[in-house]
Amino acid sequence: MERCSVSHLPVTRLPEWSVRHGSAGYVKEISVIGNDIIHSRVVADVPVVLDYMDNDLIHSVIDSPVLRGSPIHWIWNLQDVDGMSWGYKKDITNLLYRWSPSLRLIVFYNLRPSFRTMMETAASVVPAQIEVIFADSFKDAVESTLAFKSGTLPQASFWGTSKDEGHARLQEFLCAVAKMTWFNMLDQVVPFPAADSPYYPFLRSIACMQDDLRSRAAEHQAEMADLRRSYEQRLDRKKHHMKAQMELHRQALQGFEEERSRLLLQLCSQEQKLESVSRSVAEKRAALAAIARKVMALEDDAGRGAGIAATCRSLFSSGSSAPIADAQAGIRFAERDRAFITLLEKIHPSLTPRELQTLLLMKHNTTNRELSGMMGVSARGVESLRYRIHKKRGIGRHRSIKSYLLELSEG
Repeated sequence: MERCSVSHLPVTRLPEWSVRHGSAGYVKEISVIGNDIIHSRVVADVPVVLDYMDNDLIHSVIDSPVLRGSPIHWIWNLQDVDGMSWGYKKDITNLLYRWSPSLRLIVFYNLRPSFRTMMETAASVVPAQIEVIFADSFKDAVESTLAFKSGTLPQASFWGTSKDEGHARLQEFLCAVAKMTWFNMLDQVVPFPAADSPYYPFLRSIACMQDDLRSRAAEHQAEMADLRRSYEQRLDRKKHHMKAQMELHRQALQGFEEERSRLLLQLCSQEQKLESVSRSVAEKRAALAAIARKVMALEDDAGRGAGIAATCRSLFSSGSSAPIADAQAGIRFAERDRAFITLLEKIHPSLTPRELQTLLLMKHNTTNRELSGMMGVSARGVESLRYRIHKKRGIGRHRSIKSYLLELSEG
């Protein structure tokens, strides 16, 4: 086990007690000496500026079983530190005034001359129950800590054992600066020495600076109040405008809904009318289909059938000038159809009027199923009728009736 070279107490190091600050260029390392001394150091190739305090790392060390809940003593090696950011200063104040562990002693050692004044400023605002010591080396820091723990350390702060006016005024000066800049405390009373004291100008300048900062803070607050009022007024105008827009949108939506309801009612009415018309058409088609079947059942000359078919056409087209396109709704014989039937009678005088009408329907691409419905016979009856027609025509068995009728109509 590693032991401290000065106190010979065991030293605890854990991998998670090391944090790299890549952007700032340093590594923060913490170890524990014994069970109540925390040792922190900053490792860097060149002097660095501390960017932020590793609060998670500190809590990880404090919550470890190595520290047994006894008062804590903290040693900081600041050899590679040349400054600290504003955020780090705020973290230090939070550490000193809001931290729950019982911190009794802070020892800074290996301070660079350019950084010492800043740390003295920090030490000037440390709570009275925490002692601050500045040491030259690690050995001095550990020995001072052990002496403090044993109660043999002389009652001296980082100002030294001397209590002359110079040290007291310096502490007052640094404390006033720290409170104004770090804590934004602009109302604390700055103690003044006598007017003929050599330290009077320094502390008086701090008081003047404090007055100026208070004036600037008041001016800033007034500007912020003006901005807040201005933005609140703009926000109120925007709210009124949005409410007006929302009301317009609501009215438009209400209008759209009313129009939609009106169109739906109109659509329902039109659908009812269409359904009524469809029923009427269906009834006429049924009547026409029945008449068409009777026409096909006639065995007399095709002229009489054409006349009855014309009657069917006039029945179906009553109230409308549109021709009948559905074969199941009726059969119409135009002039060219009559000429075609006449031609068939000349070529095939043995065909009956029923067979002539069947050929005419086949010429108009009527299917066997449609023929079955129009003639009132089964599908087999239609096939038998087609067979008789095919045989009476005297054409080859591989030649279709449809192709024969097309050739006949084109010829």
